Amino acid sequence: MSSLIETDVCDHPNWEEMKTSDIVAFLIKKGVHVRTAESCTGCGIVNTFTNVDGSSKIIDFAALTYSPEVKQVILNVPEEWTTDENIVSRETSEFMNEGLVKFCQRFPKKSKCAVIYVTITGWIGSCPCNEDGVGDEAFFTLYNSGTGQVQTYRLNVNKGSNKGEKKLLIIHRILLEIMGMI
Repeated sequence: MSSLIETDVCDHPNWEEMKTSDIVAFLIKKGVHVRTAESCTGCGIVNTFTNVDGSSKIIDFAALTYSPEVKQVILNVPEEWTTDENIVSRETSEFMNEGLVKFCQRFPKKSKCAVIYVTITGWIGSCPCNEDGVGDEAFFTLYNSGTGQVQTYRLNVNKGSNKGEKKLLIIHRILLEIMGMI
């Protein structure tokens, strides 16, 4: 299990300095391949990449793993980690990442560059809050196949006035962390 970084979605030293499009252009230039299994961001991460010319050089696989059943069948997440009580958790994000890596092993790498595996699960927008009244949170896990580095984050997503805005904030944060991992 990786260490857990708990933080606010916008609490990153380069939050204001880096535009999402600049981060994507940087990652394309570096040739880092990115593979995703996304839940609460609805494949917004890969959509952000594919909005930039040259993304086909680094994106070759993305999955929308919104439902518990897809997490179980495609990513091999244990059923007990896909219940309402557990689906938004560090463990689920890490199980998703392990499953994504295993699923993608059947695809050859396009280059000698590292592959960054990204998984995310969360409650944003209208969400069932836990017993402490906490909602609007997301867990994402990044794995760099080149270095073996794994990192999981718990984001407090208390910014943005609607689900769409919250998704964009999460995507920006994930891209910043991918950039920092290479």
